Parts: sequence; C-alpha cells; structure tokens
Amino acid sequence: MLAYAVLAGTVVWPFAISDSLWMTLAKLVAYSLAGGAMIHLLHRAVSWMLGGLIGRATGVSVGGGATRRHFGMSAVDALIVRGRHDEAIAQLRAALYEHEGETGAEIAQRLGDLLLRAGTAEEAAQVYRRARRLWETVGGAPGREGRTYATRRLLDLYEGPLANAAAADRERDRLRAA
Repeated sequence: MLAYAVLAGTVVWPFAISDSLWMTLAKLVAYSLAGGAMIHLLHRAVSWMLGGLIGRATGVSVGGGATRRHFGMSAVDALIVRGRHDEAIAQLRAALYEHEGETGAEIAQRLGDLLLRAGTAEEAAQVYRRARRLWETVGGAPGREGRTYATRRLLDLYEGPLANAAAADRERDRLRAA
C-alpha cells in the first residue's frame, strides 16, 4: 500500500501545491494516500478478474484463487510409500466424486492405477472410463494426454485380464482417432 501511495504521490504532487508549506504537505499526503488506495483496489480487482478468466480457461488456480479445488495427493503418496495401499485407495475413492475437471481426472487415474495393482481389473476399468470422461472436459495438452493415458490403460485391461476383444477394438479405434 505504501508503494502505491508513493506512486500516486509522484502523479498528484502538482495538485497539492498551495500557498502554505504545511498545507502543501498535508494535501500531498492526503492525495497520495487516497490515490494509493485507489491504485491498490484497482490492482486487486484486475488481478481477481484476470485470475478468474485464466482459471476458467485453463483450470489452473492463479494467484491463490479458488478456481480449482485442491486435493492433497501428497497424503496419498505418503500412504503408498508406507505400503498402506488400502488406505490410499479408500482416500481416493472418497474423493472420486467430489472433484470434477482436471483434479477429478487425476484422482480417478491414480485410483485406477492403484486398483490395477491391487488386482481389481473390472473396478479399475470403470474408474479409467470416468477418468477419460473427466479428461474430455479439460482442454489443451493435459486433456489430450490424460484421455490417451486412460484409453491405453483400458486397452491393456481389455486385452489382458478382462479379455474383451470387442472393447479392445473400440479402444484401439479411439487411440487411432486421437
């Protein structure tokens, strides 16, 4: 705020000139503080608006705004490192339907990977399908890469443990079209 007041003071000093030195100083301080407050509010408003626009366009939180809900993957990572896979799966299952967009897709993808390690191929396939649907709502390279990853994992499942040739052919067609 002080920096904005100094900035405003460099602009408003001609308007503060008066017959008395003390009156000039009082006006300069008053005008500087008022101008600094206006510049500060303008800066905050523009940052908030641009952050919201960029956040909506990219799904990324800009400037600490709430454009994307945060999910603590580090807590899940810590459980996995400790070998507590069941607890990590439980946390991811609990968060699976609470999040949309990129965060939801990342959660679904991570849950699918853990379920695949745990040996539950059918549930993993269901979660990968959800991940792909969520990745379809994400634009740009992250969405494209996420869809491709989920499709490849589904293809592996259909060719492997699920042994579903028709579904595997559909996934191959999706990969070719991507």
